[in-house]
Amino acid sequence: MISRNSIISCLKELEKDPKIYACWLEGADAHGRVDKYSDIDIWIDVEDNYVSKAFKKIEKLLENIGNIDYSFEKEHSHPKIRQRFYHLKGSSKFLIIDVCIEKHSRVFWYTSGYEDEKVSIIFDKTKVIKFKKLNKRKLKKDTEEKIKSLDRAGFGEPVSLSSRAMVLAPNGFFQVWVEKEINRNHFLQSFAAYQKYILIPLVELIRLRYTPTKSGYHLSGISKDNIPQPIIKQLEDLYKISSLEDIKKKMKKANKLFEEVRKGIK
Repeated sequence: MISRNSIISCLKELEKDPKIYACWLEGADAHGRVDKYSDIDIWIDVEDNYVSKAFKKIEKLLENIGNIDYSFEKEHSHPKIRQRFYHLKGSSKFLIIDVCIEKHSRVFWYTSGYEDEKVSIIFDKTKVIKFKKLNKRKLKKDTEEKIKSLDRAGFGEPVSLSSRAMVLAPNGFFQVWVEKEINRNHFLQSFAAYQKYILIPLVELIRLRYTPTKSGYHLSGISKDNIPQPIIKQLEDLYKISSLEDIKKKMKKANKLFEEVRKGIK
């Protein structure tokens, strides 16, 4: 079976190309958390007009290992990044190859001190990969503002806590939207409102307390983050819903956890 190591090793060939400046890994490889379910998160920096040719070069290298049986390009949110997913026939179905190629003119850096911003460098010919120190003062200020927003939202004011979602405080005015759907015996609407108005902001608050540099990550990677296991177990229980009665009971548990976590934030 085709291994991840053989795929990663073939990337070293890209260093010979004068228009390809850097190649590195993020995700499980960068964090040392690789297991049999891990994909490969590859980043490549190239000359601005060389992105399409770089993809062709990567595909040729991959085809030297095995046949590409899946390829899909996803539109990236950044105008100077293109992203494609590949899979090789004969490799594990979980071994998805996620390739992001950025134009060299893109201005970016990683932040040292951010738990999620780790990389494993394959090569870097022009010092593309840069780290800046964590601005603890700014982080503290931003975290305080988000907490204040959550507190205000408790009186019913909608607040955007991150670019990922519009959320509302779980112990405030808008919780009646969950209750009214329960009273109408509408399970699907109740479940949706329970997630939107109770669970999402609860997770946001938990992250603000324990992982403030990842406050917008919601549940992504949360089991591996620096959050106490008793909190994780309570969250898991709150997400296990099979009836309207479950929602009604767990609303109260969620509110209690919200209050406990909020008291722990200075």
